[in-house]
Amino acid sequence: MTEHGLREKVQDGMVPKAEGYNTLMSDLTELWMATENGGTLDETHAKSCLDQALDGLTDGSLCVVQSPTPCDHSDDAPWSVNIPLKQAILMVFRFFNTAEQGFSSLWWDKIPLLLGQEKWKKDGTRVVPGAFIRHGAYLGKSCIIMPSFINMGAHVGHKTMIDGGAHIGSCAFIGERCHISANVTIGGVLEPLQALPVIIEDEVFVGAGCQVVEGVHVGKGSILASGVVLTSSTKVIDRATGKQIAGRIPAYSVIIPGTYASGHYGLSIACAIIAKTRQPEESPKTALTDALRV
Repeated sequence: MTEHGLREKVQDGMVPKAEGYNTLMSDLTELWMATENGGTLDETHAKSCLDQALDGLTDGSLCVVQSPTPCDHSDDAPWSVNIPLKQAILMVFRFFNTAEQGFSSLWWDKIPLLLGQEKWKKDGTRVVPGAFIRHGAYLGKSCIIMPSFINMGAHVGHKTMIDGGAHIGSCAFIGERCHISANVTIGGVLEPLQALPVIIEDEVFVGAGCQVVEGVHVGKGSILASGVVLTSSTKVIDRATGKQIAGRIPAYSVIIPGTYASGHYGLSIACAIIAKTRQPEESPKTALTDALRV
């Protein structure tokens, strides 16, 4: 299927479930190796594999990251990255041609915008005018997508709200019943291939203007106050114990921006502070409004 056929299929709402998972992963790996080594390529077969990968990412049967088993959701439980799907996203830019995108031909790109009105209607999802979602991104049921940008490979779980001006990067994972507030940046990652993207677990509230990048992992039920910046090297300091961590926010943490003294010239360095750890049964002021998701 050509990229134009892909656009037509997306517009018609005909997005099939991915079949033959193991075969597809093997084909993508072989295709990547041939591409990297300058081997002979069957472009028709290559585009067919990439179409399947993008379709699977869009309908949710495939995901770039894999969570631990349900019985092992401790803070230290490792998530894994599905490298062939990252490779597929990168290969799209090699095998797909640039074409006009959008109803009024305003964009010139290799990936069409996601046009899933029939599926959204069935799923109870709302996509507000001004929202741009690339094919290859997944939206769960009863999502609300305000004017924002969601890149290919991203996964947005059921009943999650993406507020105005938010940017969700390639391959970022956002769980269920999250609220991503206005002007938030959730960083994406395609390279290096083995690197995990940003992971936001279920029921997380991310306040306005936050930046979460470089593969930071935010545990379930956490709250990030407005303006928090989290990178892989940002010190996260527990106010109660003084313990310092980086790269991962423990479940049910309430995070506020802060600073710590650098010890030189009276300077301070930005950090994030665990203001408290709330109880799972505690209903915060940031709880979702169910009336919006019907």
